[in-house]
Parts: sequence; structure tokens; C-alpha cells
Amino acid sequence: DVDLQESKIKALGLVVDDSEIPALFETAGGVTTTAPIYWAIAKLGSREARVRLSPSLAEEEEDSEDSEDSGEDTLQDEDALLGHDALAALNLLVDCRHRRLLVESDQVM
Repeated sequence: DVDLQESKIKALGLVVDDSEIPALFETAGGVTTTAPIYWAIAKLGSREARVRLSPSLAEEEEDSEDSEDSGEDTLQDEDALLGHDALAALNLLVDCRHRRLLVESDQVM
């Protein structure tokens, strides 16, 4: 449940998990595609969890004047995108309003 640039996957030396069926999903453009599955340890501060990982479909080298001028974050600007399963494994919640991660307390249901 982590999307990572393919160049970063290669740099980390990750190997495709052949026991996993490739992920099948539909892109925002309506194209159905597959992606290999890798496993890695995600670390954030003192937290760590084993997470499923697949290559992001974003173009790593793409120059987009629109995204540069708008000031909006896009996957092109990031090395990785953490999905909800990875965040849950790290015991983190997303505070969308303040654009931050919060540690899930035992009181949160």
C-alpha cells in the first residue's frame, strides 16, 4: 500500500514478490493496468511496519509547468505515496485539514 518511484525501488534493491499476484487497478484516465508487488519495511520516526509496495505510475522525469506554478503537491513531487494500509500499520491517522499525520491513541475508536 505504498507507491514508490521505480528508480527508488531499483536503488533499494527490492525484488518482486513472485508469490503475490500483480496488483490490478484502474488509473484516473480509465486505463486498467497491473503492477508487480514488493515488500519493504517503512520507517517513520520510531515506528516501522512491513508494507506492500508497488511502482508509482507517475512520470519521474515529467516537466509540468502547471504543477510548478500552482504550488499544489502532486505525486510527481514526491518519492513515495503512503496508502491507508501503510498508515494504519504505522498506527498513524491523517489530519486532512492541517495536512499532517497524527499518532493514533488508544482512545481513538
